[in-house]
Amino acid sequence: FSAAVLVALPACTGNASEVDLTRQRCSDAGQRFCLVACNLGCSGSGLCQVTEIAENQTIVLQFSESIDPTSVSAGSVSLRTINGQSPVGQFTTQGSSLVFVPSARIVNGQTVFGFLASETYILSIPGNQANSLRSSSGDVLAGSVACTLTVSRGFVDLDGRPPVAQMLI
Repeated sequence: FSAAVLVALPACTGNASEVDLTRQRCSDAGQRFCLVACNLGCSGSGLCQVTEIAENQTIVLQFSESIDPTSVSAGSVSLRTINGQSPVGQFTTQGSSLVFVPSARIVNGQTVFGFLASETYILSIPGNQANSLRSSSGDVLAGSVACTLTVSRGFVDLDGRPPVAQMLI
């Protein structure tokens, strides 16, 4: 897990092709650090409305405060199949955003992007625990996040535009 500067982030609404990252407050007055939005249609409840994703899906979670990058670990953020297999990719932080960016790999001569087709992954971010995600001010994540994601959308062009090619001679 590492911190990185991201130039563009995909959506934080229910539709993964729209961009809408808005700063919100936690629903309970006593909470300072909580999930406020994500591109899986989630909010303070910690559940996701979007349950079907693409093999190359980037996942963006927006929190109410900046994230302490040192608190991002296998204990504070888990994205795995029921059998414990993680997708190929990396979690990064930028301010108050936690982003999973899938990587490409070659398996048996075929390119695989991050998530395995037809597989189900569970995104779990426990809250209110000693090893929970923390804000840069030291606040522990107030509520847990739990999403079940099925990889059923194939490979999608995340910018919503057709590919462009040029012939070089």
